[in-house]
Amino acid sequence: MGKLLLLLLACLSSAVLRGQTTNGLITGVVSDSTGASIPGADVDVVNTGTGMHRTTKSNAGGEYILPQLNPGNYKLTVTMDGFATINRENIQLQVNQSVTLNFQLAVGQTSQTVNVTDAPPQLNTTSATLSNVVNHEDTVNLPLNGRSFTQLTLLTPGAAPVQNGQQGSFTVSLGAGGISPSVNGQRGEQNNFTMDGIFNNATYTNTWVIAPPPDAIQEFNVQSHITDAQFSVSSGANINLVTRSGTNKFHGALWEFLRNDILDARTFPETERLPYRQNQYGVYLGGPVTVPHIYSGKDKTFFSFYWEGFRSAQTRSYLASTLTNAMKQGDFSAVLGAQVGTDSLGRPEYANQIYDPFSSRPDPAHPGQSLRDPFPGNVIPKGRLNSASLQILQKYYPAPNLNVPEGTLPNYQFSGATNTDSDIVGVRLDHQITANDSVFLRFNRSNQHVISPQDLPTYVHTLSNYTQQAAFGYTHIFDPKTILNIRYGYSYVNFASNDEPAGPGLHRRDWLY
Repeated sequence: MGKLLLLLLACLSSAVLRGQTTNGLITGVVSDSTGASIPGADVDVVNTGTGMHRTTKSNAGGEYILPQLNPGNYKLTVTMDGFATINRENIQLQVNQSVTLNFQLAVGQTSQTVNVTDAPPQLNTTSATLSNVVNHEDTVNLPLNGRSFTQLTLLTPGAAPVQNGQQGSFTVSLGAGGISPSVNGQRGEQNNFTMDGIFNNATYTNTWVIAPPPDAIQEFNVQSHITDAQFSVSSGANINLVTRSGTNKFHGALWEFLRNDILDARTFPETERLPYRQNQYGVYLGGPVTVPHIYSGKDKTFFSFYWEGFRSAQTRSYLASTLTNAMKQGDFSAVLGAQVGTDSLGRPEYANQIYDPFSSRPDPAHPGQSLRDPFPGNVIPKGRLNSASLQILQKYYPAPNLNVPEGTLPNYQFSGATNTDSDIVGVRLDHQITANDSVFLRFNRSNQHVISPQDLPTYVHTLSNYTQQAAFGYTHIFDPKTILNIRYGYSYVNFASNDEPAGPGLHRRDWLY
């Protein structure tokens, strides 16, 4: 019982404090033409996309607070007996933004309406956190190779495309790939990713768990100078993302982006265009939950869904070093180099010289050290060759195919395709229970793989990223200063990296167009 009470006390805020959330806040002062505060004025806000409606009153000092508003476009109306009504439209509230809007009422009838269409910029006077918001239109319209929203974090002042090897080597890259940038000199792995107020961190790679396509993103905010305790989990930037929910109107999108070597010029020093196929396609749909003749979700229940696939096969030319037929028989005389010195017995020593391990014995001139005898002519006797090793050499080490002198490296050229597959899917449900109660549910899944050639065409490297995330949120507003905000998220992350013998996956995919 004591633990439950502590939990409730932690969730209930006695001041205008917001938990780690994506919602915004509108506050301000209502006054008359002389600047005197007006208590008891009705302040009504409506989300023009979803129809969400909420009302509050100004306090004794004329101050009003409208907390926990989802990012979106709003209309604000202020009414008071004896004063003309004021309407202000096109209030764009961004992710985790605090907006201060003051209203000055003129004496008149409430039936008189003053529409505010040209007002001063909305200044953030409630927080010193520096942030850069990228809205939905910019996320969708700006060209992104691979369509990872994290590429747009570089639009933030102080952001640099610097990340460590662990972030890049264990993450499947789509196109140019995503990035966890260095912001204001902090290490890239110190960034904190959140999505809909839920931690979105892959702790092993210090990157993100889920990266929705741009069409499924409402907006995201890169907070680079953080003063709020709610985002103090890390010394880097806080990358706060809001997924796109449905509205009262159905919205959908279909897309495909392709790259093809037929459209490319030949690059130096290639003598021919190598096969390259890249296709990225998907669908988004959102709107009110509607069951004809049974249920209409207008103004209260909304859904959104997305799926995106990515297929890429890019062939490149590689130079490699392999064993000659003579070397496979133990003859390494072609690589025996010039004399580099003498041993303690006065015998000459040569570069790339191979020594007989069975001839090891103490060096009388250097106690604690050993002497070995070189194989005559740098040739290993056939009887000393292991039969199992010879089978491995025959299977995985092809014969040289370059016209170079024996012993010259590299001596082998081959072409191999890097194949990348990705499928990401997500669904979200939002429900407005009452004007002061709202709930949302979200599930996302990402399944990505890449197969790339290694030093020889006989084996490949496979990298797999599989992630899932479920999120739940509930908000109840007791009054403008007392809020219950619950967020729960579950993330599953599985990274796999393996080397294995090459199979059909190494060859390019002709079905990509």
